Amino acid sequence: MAIAEMAREADPNSLSARLRRRRFDLFLDLVKDLPRPLKILDLGGRQRFWEVMGFSDSSDVHITVANLEPVDARSENFRSLQADATNLHMIGDQEFDIAFSNSVIEHVGGLEQQRKMANEMQRIAKSYFLQTPNYWFPLEAHVLVPGFQWMPPAMQMQVVRNFKTGRDRRRYTDIDEARERVESIKLLNRRQLLELFPGANLYEEKFMGLVKSLVVYQGF
Repeated sequence: MAIAEMAREADPNSLSARLRRRRFDLFLDLVKDLPRPLKILDLGGRQRFWEVMGFSDSSDVHITVANLEPVDARSENFRSLQADATNLHMIGDQEFDIAFSNSVIEHVGGLEQQRKMANEMQRIAKSYFLQTPNYWFPLEAHVLVPGFQWMPPAMQMQVVRNFKTGRDRRRYTDIDEARERVESIKLLNRRQLLELFPGANLYEEKFMGLVKSLVVYQGF
């Protein structure tokens, strides 16, 4: 099976989807005894993710998806919020029960921006659950090129400009688009993630004995 097919999110039988389902099972186990109704803020999420996980039209779980651009909310228990994950000034302290994020913190910028997002997640909710790809996993999760995250930026630029990469198998021939692609991915390692979320519980998602992604959670 090709690497891109293994990572295809729309395919429920793909490796990516199966690992995501296992990860969500952990989340479900953590929230199963929490009092209802639950208010969840998903930073960078989409309603489709929660529908696939069985939360569509759940009367006792209210989910807000926050993105830089608003998205459609198709069910009564969903709402869309236009917001930057690093600056949630419109949300009060512990306004939500759970702050949730799946593969987003690696896209908000460098460590300073990532720290701002981490601080906001810990401020606006009583609990948090965050997943991000592991810097030390050999196959970079977005570009789908082995060792991409360990290459110098100039080499990364050459890779995305000259080869079809990622789930969409796209070649970024325009130099500005290539630079934006390279700079949009800042993976974290275990130590960095735990520094951003001090005192967090850590779950390591493994594939073939290697840690593919990292999950931190607290407050459940």
